[in-house]
Order: sequence, then C-alpha cells, then structure tokens
Amino acid sequence: YFISQNALIVGIIIWWFSRILDGLDGVLARHAGKSSSFGSFLDISLDMLAYSFIIIGFSISFSQLNSLWLFVLVGYVGCITTALSFGQMSQEAIDQNDNRGLQMAMGLAEATETGIAYTLFCLFPLYLEQLVIAWIFILFITILSRLFYAYLIYKRS
Repeated sequence: YFISQNALIVGIIIWWFSRILDGLDGVLARHAGKSSSFGSFLDISLDMLAYSFIIIGFSISFSQLNSLWLFVLVGYVGCITTALSFGQMSQEAIDQNDNRGLQMAMGLAEATETGIAYTLFCLFPLYLEQLVIAWIFILFITILSRLFYAYLIYKRS
C-alpha cells in the first residue's frame, strides 16, 4: 500500500520488518516443535504473494515502467518454479543443512537480494528504470543457471 502511495521509505521499512518476521516464524516453529508441512506451504505461498503485491505497488507508483514490472513478475514465476521443482527433485542442488520444510535450489536472486533490489528501487527512484532492468537480468540469470544445472545433473542420471 505505502509503495503504491509513493511513500517509498515507509514502504521499504515495513517490507524489511515483514521479512524479519518471516525469517523468524519458521525458526520459532521448529524450535517449539510446531513446524508442519502446511506451515511450509503457507510460508512460501505468502512470500510469493508479498513479492508480487509489492511489484503491483511499484507498478501503481511508477506506471511508466509497467512493461518492465510484468517481466519482474514473470521472472518471479520462473525463479520460484525452478527453485522448488529442482530443489525437491535433486538433493545435490540444495544445502544438506537446510532444515526448511520445502527444499529449494540456491540462486542469484533470493529473498535478501529481492529486499536489496526493492530498497534500491525506493532509495534511487531517479534510476529506477536501470535498476529494474538490472533486476530482471538477475532474475533471468537465476532461472537460466538453474535450468543449466538441472540439465547437467539430470543428464548424468
């Protein structure tokens, strides 16, 4: 909401607060013995909705870049699809110490990097077009690298 109203600093502060809480909820659930498969499902589903809704907020504030925002959303679909499918199908692709409910392949564009991108969007709106293009490039490099790595792994089997 705040991003869509061009209150960029407030919006990004709320974003980081929500991400900190998101990072803690799974840790606390595991520590309390309350983790569940449904919790893991809900976590990634709500994360992807949050990532998408903030892009909608940017799209409202910076509608002149709407075609680029669409590429960001497509990049998110590709990133989460490749992360989840490859992570679940190939144990070699994930960190063996990863105790999250859903196993995901690592990539260049992950949660922290997304937050950094959003922060840069908010702090440097005069360079927003260049920053969004760079972010799209990072998203698609992430997708292509996972596809290539999956090809190499599955080609051997």
